[in-house]
Formats: sequence, structure tokens, C-alpha cells
Amino acid sequence: MKVSKQFNNYFLAWKDCAASLKQGQIFLLFIAYAALQISFVFILMFFAFPPFSSFLVPLVQRFFGEPALHYPNNFLILPSLFFWVNLLLSGVLGVILVGATTNLFTMSYHNKPVKLGKGLGRTMPHYLILFVIWVVETGALLAVFFGVPALLNKIYFFTGAGNLPLQLTTSFIAIIVGSFFVYTTALIVLENAGPGRAVVKSLSMFKNYPLISILLIGIPNLIRMPVDLLSGKTQFLVSQFSPEIVAAVLILSILISVFANYFLVGTVTRYFLSVRERS
Repeated sequence: MKVSKQFNNYFLAWKDCAASLKQGQIFLLFIAYAALQISFVFILMFFAFPPFSSFLVPLVQRFFGEPALHYPNNFLILPSLFFWVNLLLSGVLGVILVGATTNLFTMSYHNKPVKLGKGLGRTMPHYLILFVIWVVETGALLAVFFGVPALLNKIYFFTGAGNLPLQLTTSFIAIIVGSFFVYTTALIVLENAGPGRAVVKSLSMFKNYPLISILLIGIPNLIRMPVDLLSGKTQFLVSQFSPEIVAAVLILSILISVFANYFLVGTVTRYFLSVRERS
């Protein structure tokens, strides 16, 4: 496919995804998932109180130490706590959300009625495969987030440069790695691909459309990146404002993610369909 045609399909993906907002049903699923995420933020804010204190307090004390149990230190660790809880949530329920909405977006783009029950019904038989792919992709991204900073710290340019260049470079590498897997869900739920075939074909599509694949995952992530970076500056937020602002920034990040994730899944699905229609 010519580069000009690739970009035409890319812009068409954004156009059609934006138009699908008029229907509302798909967007409500992302809102519901965000509401669940926000509820976990509140649970983690008040982990020292019943009914969650019986098992959360020992966990926090074991992994973060005794000081983390007390105000305002409990807010300093809140982003780290939410990161791991949200990671597990994405593996248990997030894969269903992405799979179901991929089906729903496909219905919308084919001018068919968007039916939630049908979208979920077509997704659930693939849950195990979606979960396996999630494990592989998550493992690769965790390796980037924990391994790349350690490697970059050994490079002279990054020595003493501060955290921001390190975080930005790591984030951009993570976007590239994530783009290797960007088509896997569509391949699984729309073409019944197994985990091996889904990864291999997604890598093949990345090879054929590298820039577009990076843009598909990169633009939505760039939308939420400033707030995500800010949420990690807990010491700054607490010193300049109040401990509670950490939770407020996390919730803001979740709300921005509603739009970022909507356009991520919607544009990837539309672009995948455009490629499939030409094959």
C-alpha cells in the first residue's frame, strides 16, 4: 500500500471513529470502565479503613513499609498502588472491554446496529487468548518501563539530565513496542486468530505500516501523557498543593483516558478493516 493511501486510511479511521461518538453506546462502555477505575482510586485512598483494611493494610505495610500507612505518605504511594491494581484490572476486565468494543466499532463501521450483547457474546469465547496476549504484551512493556531507565542511566547524555528526558524516552520506546501488538485484538475477535498467529500477523502488519502503527497507538497515549507524568510527581504535588491533589490528578488521568482509549480502539479497528478490505 502506498504511503499516501496509508495516511488516507489513517485519517479516515479518525474521521469514522469521531463520527461513531454520535451513537453513544460504545463510549458508555469506556465511561463504565473509568467509573470502576475511579472506585479503586477511592478504595486505595482509604485502604486503612474497613472493609478493605483487613487485607490491604498488611499488603501496603509489606511492600511500602510502616510509614506508608500514615497520612500524607499514603498519598505519596497512591500512584504506585493504583498502577498495579489497574494493571490487574486491565488483564481481568480490560481485555474484555477492548475485545467487545472492537466488535462494536466494527458493527458501527459496517452500518449495522450496535448491540452490546452481541459484542460481548463474540468476545467471551476469545477471553483466554486475549488474556495470553495481554500477558505477553504487558511483560514486554514492563520490561521497557523497568529495564530501559536502568540502561539509559548508563548513557552519558542521560546522566544528570533529570527524570523528564528519561521518562519521555522510555515512554516513546514503550509506544513503539506496544505498536508491535496493536492489531492483535482485532485479529483475535474478528478473524479468530490464535495467540501465535495474532502476534506474528500483527508484527507483519507493523512491518508493512510502521509509521501508521506507531501513530495509532502513539497519538492517544500522547493525549494523556502530560497528566500521567504529573501523577508521578507526588512529592511536588504534595509540597505545592495538598496530599489529596494526588488522587485528583489520578482521577483526571482516568477521565482523559476515556477519550484516549476510545480513539485508540476505534482508530485501530477502522484501520485494520481498511487493510483487510484491500487484501
